Amino acid sequence: MPCSYKRKDVSRIVLEVLRHIHDDPTIVESTVFGSQGINADAMFRSNYFFPIKISVEKVDCLIKKFSPSDCEQAKTVSDIVDAVWNDFKPDVTSALNIGEGAGAPVAKKAVQSARKSKAKR
Repeated sequence: MPCSYKRKDVSRIVLEVLRHIHDDPTIVESTVFGSQGINADAMFRSNYFFPIKISVEKVDCLIKKFSPSDCEQAKTVSDIVDAVWNDFKPDVTSALNIGEGAGAPVAKKAVQSARKSKAKR
């Protein structure tokens, strides 16, 4: 079963974690890191990873790509939300339950063809 998170769910969880870490209820997605916002260096931001991972993961929603380096490289809170969301964001092939079996290439071509014909309309 695919993960049921919507982006707003991921955003809410990430914001809750960061607000708790910084004891700052004013943190929003547009909050920047550095002297103009949350004064945290890159190494400190890498420590956001585990509290976010623990708070976000559930049975059908496991983090596969999000990493401490995503937190280190983030310029805004939104960058972290996007990095987490990319692990859960549904794509057409997973929504259609297209795996990597023998029929997968045919099914993927059918999806691509449908997209092209829809774009031409």
